[in-house]
Amino acid sequence: MESSAKIQDLLTLAKLILPYHAFQSSSIDNSPDSMTEEEGREALHELGISIVSADDTFVVGEANHVVDFSGHYDFDEEFKRENFYYINNPDGTMRWVFPESLKYPTFLSFYNASSFKAKTMAWLIKLAFKMGLKSLVCSGSFQIHSKIKPHFMRYVYPNQVDNYSIFMGTVGPNRKIIIELNKGEETKQFIKIALNKNTKSLIKNEFNVLDQIENLNLEHTKTPYSFIFNDDRALMQPSLLNQSSIRSNDWTEIHTEAKIEQEERTISNNQSVSKFVFNLRAKIRPILQNHGADPTLKVLAEKVEKLCSGISIKSDFIPTSLCHNDFTPWNMYLDNEKLHVYDWELAGKAPVLSDVFHFHIQKGVMMEKKSYAQISQEILQCLENPSWKSFIKKNEINVPFQYSMYLANTVAYYLEVYDKQESLHWQAKSLLKIWNLALDETIAWNHQHSFRQQFIFTFFESIKTKNYAYLKFIYKSLSAIPVSSDLDILIDKADLKNTISIIENSVLVKKVKLVRKSFMTTAHIYLKDESFLSIDLLTEFKQTNRMMLDAKEVLNERQMVDGIFVPNPKHDFEYCLMFYHLNGSDIPTRYRDHFSNIQPKIKKNIGLYICNKYFLGPLSLEEIYLQNGKILQSIEDEVSSMSKNVGFYAIFNNVLYILDTIIDKINNRGFTLTVSGVDGAGKSTIITEIKQLLEAKYRKKVVVLRHRPSVLPILSAWVHGKEKAEKLSTERLPRTGQNQSKLKSLFRFGYYLIDYLFGQFYVYFKYILRGKVVVYDRYYFDFIIDAKRTNIVINPLIPKVFYSMVHKPELNIFLYAPSEEILKRKQELNAEEIESLTDSYKTLFGELSKKRNKSEYLTIKNIHLKETLNTIDLEITKVA
Repeated sequence: MESSAKIQDLLTLAKLILPYHAFQSSSIDNSPDSMTEEEGREALHELGISIVSADDTFVVGEANHVVDFSGHYDFDEEFKRENFYYINNPDGTMRWVFPESLKYPTFLSFYNASSFKAKTMAWLIKLAFKMGLKSLVCSGSFQIHSKIKPHFMRYVYPNQVDNYSIFMGTVGPNRKIIIELNKGEETKQFIKIALNKNTKSLIKNEFNVLDQIENLNLEHTKTPYSFIFNDDRALMQPSLLNQSSIRSNDWTEIHTEAKIEQEERTISNNQSVSKFVFNLRAKIRPILQNHGADPTLKVLAEKVEKLCSGISIKSDFIPTSLCHNDFTPWNMYLDNEKLHVYDWELAGKAPVLSDVFHFHIQKGVMMEKKSYAQISQEILQCLENPSWKSFIKKNEINVPFQYSMYLANTVAYYLEVYDKQESLHWQAKSLLKIWNLALDETIAWNHQHSFRQQFIFTFFESIKTKNYAYLKFIYKSLSAIPVSSDLDILIDKADLKNTISIIENSVLVKKVKLVRKSFMTTAHIYLKDESFLSIDLLTEFKQTNRMMLDAKEVLNERQMVDGIFVPNPKHDFEYCLMFYHLNGSDIPTRYRDHFSNIQPKIKKNIGLYICNKYFLGPLSLEEIYLQNGKILQSIEDEVSSMSKNVGFYAIFNNVLYILDTIIDKINNRGFTLTVSGVDGAGKSTIITEIKQLLEAKYRKKVVVLRHRPSVLPILSAWVHGKEKAEKLSTERLPRTGQNQSKLKSLFRFGYYLIDYLFGQFYVYFKYILRGKVVVYDRYYFDFIIDAKRTNIVINPLIPKVFYSMVHKPELNIFLYAPSEEILKRKQELNAEEIESLTDSYKTLFGELSKKRNKSEYLTIKNIHLKETLNTIDLEITKVA
C-alpha cells in the first residue's frame, strides 16, 4: 500500500462492492476512519475482498473480489476484471473514481468550477481526455477482479446509459458515495448510496423533503425528481444540468427571490426558544462532559453553551422555516431565471435566514478563504437588498437574534458530527476557526456584559499557550475586572508579536492604537460597542532608565490561578512595591487589602523574601506598604546594584530611556476638541460630561480652555487689571458690547488672533505633547459667525481667511436645539437670532467638513443628553 490513507478509501469502496447487509455487523461499518492498514486488510479479507499493492507478495486465497494496485496479477476466468483510474484530493484521499472506458470527464459534474483555479483544473482534465492522455491528470489506477458482480452495478443500467463515474464523498459520519450516470458527454442521473445508518436516514430525509417541496409549487426554485430504491440505501435523481446552466459563487437576485419565496411559504412562529435551546444543549453535552474531548471542540461547545444562556431570554418563540441547511454554491446553479438546488439531505425546519447566513459563511471559508470580518460584512450587504428589508419588516424578524440561533444550531450540529471523527480535515478546521470568531462576537452582543469583558475572556483563551503572567491580578475572576482597570501583562519577547496580532485581529475590536517602547507595548483598544481597554504588554520591568526586576525569573516561577497565569505572589508584591515606591507613592489600598487577605503562610513568605532581598530588617507587609526614606533608600541601593543597571548597561538604558521618551511624545499625544453653540444649547453640561468620559473611560487628562488659548489676557485687563477684568467679563451678558468702530474691531480681532497664533504652540507643547486632551468651550468659529459676542464688528470673510493660520482641532462639535427649547434654558437671545446663528454655524461646519483635512466637524441636535454623548463618544474613538 502507498499510504495508510488509501486503506480508508478501499474500505469505502468495499461498501460499493458489497450489499449493505454484508458489512453492517463488520468493523468497517462502525469505525473505518480509525482503522490501521493491517486492521483494514483483515476486515476486508473477512468480507471476501483482497488487496494487492505494487510491492505485495500477498496471496489472494479465497476471495470473491480483488482490488489490485500492482497491475501484474492475472486471475482465473471466473474473475471478471475492470480497470479504474482515480484522482485524489489535496490530502491524498480519493476524490473521483472512474472506469478506464470512460470517454469524457463527466465526473466534473460533481465539480464546482466557478473560480479561476477550478476552471483551469477542469479545462486541463477535459484537454487530457480529448487527447487520450487521461492518465496524466490521474493520481493512479487499479483493477477490480470479481467472481460476483459488484453490488453497485445493479444501479447502472447499460441499456439506458453509456458509462459512469464515482464521487467518493467527504470524510465523516455523513459520508456517502455518489454515482454519476452518463450518455456521451452528458450526465443523465445521480445515485446517492448510503454507507451507514446515519446516511441512510439522511437519504430518506432528502426523499421526504423533496416530496414536500414539490407540493409548495415554488416558482423560483427547481428541485430534482427523486426515486428511492427498495433497500432505502440508494436515491436516484435526474441531472438538472444543461448547456444553459451557470455556476455562481455570488449571491444574486435569483437567490434572493428563491429564498424569500421559500421562507414566505414555510415560515412559522411556533418553535419555542426553551425547547430549541434544550435540544442544542443535548448535542453539546457529551463534549462538555468528556474530559478527553478535542480541546478545540470543547472550547466551541463551551461558547455555544454561553450563547444559549444569552439567547434563551430574548424571546419566547423563534421564527423558523423550511431550510436547505447546506445552502452553498456547490449545491446549486442558475438556469432560466431559476435556482436549481440539490442535496437536500440536511433540510428541515431551522431559524429563518439560516440559509442566507450559511451560504456566505461556507463559501467565504471553503472557496474564498476570507476573514470573518469580510464574511459578516457580505451578510449585512446581502440583507440590505430592498426585498430582504421588506421581508424582514413584514415578518418582524430580529436579524441579530436569528443569526445567534443559526450559529448555535449549526455549530452544535457539526460539533456532534466532528466529535465522532478520528481526525478533522482542513475544511472542518477552517470552519471551526471562523465559528470561534463568530461566537465571540455574537456572545458579546447577546450578553449583558460589554465587548470589553468578552474580549478579555477570549484574549486570555488565545494566549494560554504563550509565556505570560498577568500582573496585579487581585480579582476573583476575569469577569470581576472593573471597567476602570487596565491590564498589565508580562510576556516573553518571543510571544509579543503574535500577541499583538491576536489583539489586532479580534472580531470584537474596531481600532487598536499601539505605543511601542523598548520594554513595553501599550495597546489602546477601541471595541465595536464603543467600550475601551488598555493593555500594557511588558517584556521587561523598567522604571525610567533602570531595570527593576528580572522578567525571566518572574516568568519561570509563574503560577496558574483559575486558568490564568499570574506571578508567584512574592514577585507580584515586589512589582507593586517597586512600581509605586520608586514613583514616589504608597501602595494603593486595593493592593494592600489583597495582600493582607492572602493565606498567612504565603503572606509570611512574601515578607521574608522582600526583607531579605532589600535588607529591610524584620518588617511586616503592613509596614512595607507605606513609603518611607529607609525603605526607599534600600530599594534604590538594590536596584542600582543590579548587573543590568551598571557599566555599559547603564549607558544603554539611558539611551533607550531618551528614545522611549521621544516615542511617547510622538505616539501618545493628546488631541483638541471644541464645543460650539449659541447660548443655551447645552455646552457647559456636555463639556462636563465629555471631561468625565475622557478621564474615566479613556484615562486621559483633560484641560478645559474658554474660547481661546489665553496666553494674552482679555483686553480690559490692561485697564482694570486681570482680576477685575475677569469679574466684569463674567457679569456682562454676551453680545451687549457697545463697540461700533471698525478700527477698534480690527484691533480687537488682531489682538485675539495673535493669542491664537502664538497660543496654539503654547497649548501644543504644554498639553498635547504630554498626552492631555484640550477641550475648548467655544473656539475661533465665533469670530466668523458671532463676532458681536466679543464686541467686534467685522466682515466675517476676514476671520474666515485667517482660519487657515489657526490650528485645526481634531474634533469640532456644534450643538444646537430648537429655539423654543433654548429659550426655556436662557433668555439671552430671541428666536430669530437663535435660528440665524444656528443656520450660519451649520453652513460653516458643512463647508469645513468638505475640505480634505484630518479634522471632524460634527453637528448635533442636543435634545437627549444620552444620545448626544453616545454620538460624541463614537467620534472620539476616531480621533483618540
